[in-house]
Amino acid sequence: MNIVNKLIKLFMSPMRYAKRCGVKFGEDCWFSTKNWPTEAYLIEIGSHVRIAGNTTFYTHGGISTIRKYYNVPKLDRFGKIKVGDYTSIGENCIINPGVTIGKCCIVGGG
Repeated sequence: MNIVNKLIKLFMSPMRYAKRCGVKFGEDCWFSTKNWPTEAYLIEIGSHVRIAGNTTFYTHGGISTIRKYYNVPKLDRFGKIKVGDYTSIGENCIINPGVTIGKCCIVGGG
């Protein structure tokens, strides 16, 4: 990440930064996190969603042990993340690839 992108991430609001990264989200959302992956376009967030600070989204990876076991160095896992309307995600959560969080859910902090 170059210095300009670091400054943008530092000074831009979490909502504007999410939009800049490519996250799709509905109306009346509130984010405190800026931890978006490079494939943020794979994340769809409904309306009236709250995401607390230091929550991290991963849209790929998580299978390094399987890659080693089967000796397939280029094996990787990509998956969309969907978050339903009226959902709240707490502090320090990790959301992995392929996860769907339903409507009106509360995901506890880590």
